[in-house]
Amino acid sequence: MATKRNDPRMEDDDRGDTGIVRTVVVAAKVLDALAGMRGPVRLADLARSLKMTLPRISRHVATLRSLELIEKAEPSETYRLGMKLFVLGQIALEQNALAPVCEPHLTRLRDHIHRTVILSTRSGDAGAVLMCVPSHESPTIIVRPGLRLELPASPSARIFHTFRDEGDEARPKSTDLYLDERVNFILANYFDYEPDPRTTGIGSIAAPIFDHQDRLAGVVAIVMPATVLAGGPDAVMVKAITECAARISSAMGSTAWDRRISLPAKRSTRAGRVG
Repeated sequence: MATKRNDPRMEDDDRGDTGIVRTVVVAAKVLDALAGMRGPVRLADLARSLKMTLPRISRHVATLRSLELIEKAEPSETYRLGMKLFVLGQIALEQNALAPVCEPHLTRLRDHIHRTVILSTRSGDAGAVLMCVPSHESPTIIVRPGLRLELPASPSARIFHTFRDEGDEARPKSTDLYLDERVNFILANYFDYEPDPRTTGIGSIAAPIFDHQDRLAGVVAIVMPATVLAGGPDAVMVKAITECAARISSAMGSTAWDRRISLPAKRSTRAGRVG
């Protein structure tokens, strides 16, 4: 006779002594996985990506559909995030203290450099876009809120990875030498960049924003054609984004950038380039 622990029917039960409700964790993983898909996905593909059995993923999807967090899509038997999540996302944006503080500074940065500017917040060990302030130039690059910024390619994600909270697990040891190199660069320079992190012809340069406890609160980034960053960001661009990050951090009560700005800037030997 199978015990409760070994009974496959109990695999979604709320077990454990940590206070974490496992079914909620799995539901969140399902929503995260759907958010990372380029379009509607079949249950079998969703189960495969999450390494779950088809019956288990079916139960979670059915429950999330009943809550209007997931909906069926065309072609039939495929699924996507529901519109209710969009509504909740808009409410979360309004409630997030970071967004209203940052918006005027992001707009000022956009108007100064004539490039699209985005604000991202932590999502696990990476980031997710919270706000996009599109440039008025043509063609305009628009980054949709909710887009996940993944390691190791995204500069914003690397900044989240670098400045982990003291309460977080220790930063995992990386076997990616390039990621380790970028972490050291971020700690030394307080910004990061990548010419084409998603192989879309679009690059970005990012800088950290700190809160009143000098913990990482978010990341501001400038988005631009990859060709602009092919030789690294120019000094004007770096100055603009780091000053923006410093102003926002100061508005949130942080002194992290005040201490950083008092240090001598690290510049490369290439004229007009930083990093």
